[in-house]
Amino acid sequence: MKNLFYLMLMTCICIFTAHPLTAQVQAPSASPTATLKQDVGLTDIEITYSRPGVKNRTIFGELVPYDQFWRTGANATTKVSFGDDVMIGGKQLKKGTYSLFTYPGEKEWTVIFSHAMNLPGADGYDKSNDAARIQIKPETLPHKVETFTIGVGNIRNNTATIDLSWENTRVSIPVSLNTDEKVFASIDQVMNGPSSGDYYTASGYYLATGKNLEQAHEWASKAVEMTDAKFPWFIYNKAQIEAELGKKDEAEKTAKQGISAAKAMGNDHYVMLHEKLIEKLNK
Repeated sequence: MKNLFYLMLMTCICIFTAHPLTAQVQAPSASPTATLKQDVGLTDIEITYSRPGVKNRTIFGELVPYDQFWRTGANATTKVSFGDDVMIGGKQLKKGTYSLFTYPGEKEWTVIFSHAMNLPGADGYDKSNDAARIQIKPETLPHKVETFTIGVGNIRNNTATIDLSWENTRVSIPVSLNTDEKVFASIDQVMNGPSSGDYYTASGYYLATGKNLEQAHEWASKAVEMTDAKFPWFIYNKAQIEAELGKKDEAEKTAKQGISAAKAMGNDHYVMLHEKLIEKLNK
């Protein structure tokens, strides 16, 4: 009986230890965490940061003092990951993850990408961990940004900006990538045994970047030939390249071929595109 009482007592203790009578209070974070993923060219960029609000405070110069170290957010260190090597303001960064620190200034900011991943504050900052450090002039916004926001903007194949926006201030960090180099290498590799789609994609990229249009025309012609001129988008690509090369008569002839192919497919959009190209050629 004594042993049974002891066993029941220990069971109750275990239950109350595992399940406290008072539940833990849950409340939203004052600076919620956000993760941004953005593809730029062939490179993926991921940013994880916390988002404090203005909340009727003066931010830069008071809450975030000028010319003092800032973790560029709140709570945990802001982290930026690059899927490939990039250039930040002319400074090379290897593929990987970095902490983003800043020294906000009234007329100029210092922006730092650091190898230090979990810095508690300014006291732990060590300049020797810097991977890149650049100076950027801030921009005054015509509108107020209530919640601290990091975004990726001005996206092109080879460039973008990482934009820090809060209160009435924006700082745009220039990012350069080697997209063309990667695409051209891929084209060289694939062109050892290309399909019509490969010829179309390669010629279209050369057209978009203004690279070697004679080569682009050769590839575009092969794409059209391999598909018996059935696809109006292949034909339109070829006609555009001919127009860029100044081959007006060839471009118009190709565009008329494209109209026929588009009508046969019931594709009014490409009928319109070819007709507009002919109008442009005859101006």
